[in-house]
Amino acid sequence: MYGGVYDADTTAYSIDGSYKFTDKLSASFIHANWEIGNSGDMRETDIIVDYKFTNALSARLLHADLNDNAGYGKYRSRLYVSYKF
Repeated sequence: MYGGVYDADTTAYSIDGSYKFTDKLSASFIHANWEIGNSGDMRETDIIVDYKFTNALSARLLHADLNDNAGYGKYRSRLYVSYKF
């Protein structure tokens, strides 16, 4: 899942899905669960909403629900705005 960066005793799985509501609006979800050695289970669930304003301008809202045992916080949200020249 992570390109061999971690130890060989890493176990992981993920599941995802998406739905296109209109030509401009779509949503996706991703759920991943992994364990690195004896660190315990770590989980992340992402909800992603994409909106295309024009052919050149789009926005993506990503909201992540984390259970990472590393103390980084439970929730993270990001807003990406893209303009193609």
